[in-house]
Amino acid sequence: MRCLVTTSKAVLLVSFSTGAIEIICQGHGPYYGLTWSADRVFVTVQRDERVLEIDATRVIGSFPLSSHNVHGACFRNDTLFVCDSGHDRLLGFNLEQQTMLNWLMPEDRPHDPKRGADQHHINTVWANDHELWVVQHNWEHPSVAVQVDEHGGIKQTWVIAQGGGAHDFAKFDGQMYACDSRQGVIVSATDTKRREIHIKPFLRGLAVLNDGFIVGVSNETHDPSERLSCDGELLWLRPDGSIRRRVLLPGYGQILVVRAIGEIDWAHHGDKGPACPIA
Repeated sequence: MRCLVTTSKAVLLVSFSTGAIEIICQGHGPYYGLTWSADRVFVTVQRDERVLEIDATRVIGSFPLSSHNVHGACFRNDTLFVCDSGHDRLLGFNLEQQTMLNWLMPEDRPHDPKRGADQHHINTVWANDHELWVVQHNWEHPSVAVQVDEHGGIKQTWVIAQGGGAHDFAKFDGQMYACDSRQGVIVSATDTKRREIHIKPFLRGLAVLNDGFIVGVSNETHDPSERLSCDGELLWLRPDGSIRRRVLLPGYGQILVVRAIGEIDWAHHGDKGPACPIA
């Protein structure tokens, strides 16, 4: 089992079988959104608001974003979706047609002046062939996953956490999954039942497998230097939450996104997307 991982300091290729950690790139982070097409990996970079393009071995290019505080990304059907958290919107770039979508989150509650344009703090985007979802961290308000239509309108909403702080999302086998990062909980839900798997704070980065999960656990801190230098840990969990294997990521900073390689990851492409170019 291997994973691609973004942290506040680097993009890493991590092996659970050997514990090996390979640095794909570093020095431009925080690195956040992580996704791929058939021939390249896309990584969003918060420091200078751009997307890195990586082939099987190295960074081959980048392009700027008209964003502020960019977060998660997902590639589906020739479109790269990116969370522009600071502008409270979802961007979509059709790489074949060279067109862009720009969907603002709706004003669904009184404006909070201290948050400026970032009212919902969208941090995760997930897509399959017929659905598009975003996660709204929502600060002190309940965190929710929102399904949006092709015009950015809301189709349905799922409450993940009451106190804000949710990240990550997946749909698999009739269930929805997300992380309550502040409480250190994996949440899963059907229409009639909710289940929580308690890990520990600070939980961010979720891969949903057919037979378990992979999550990232780091120290919660808002100090920039600590975010870049703190230790992190990848946990490979069984469906009941017990630990199958773990890999320490010493000094690589906060773990932000986790993607499984060589296994079906329902929090990313599921069983439909291309294999990762970094084999």
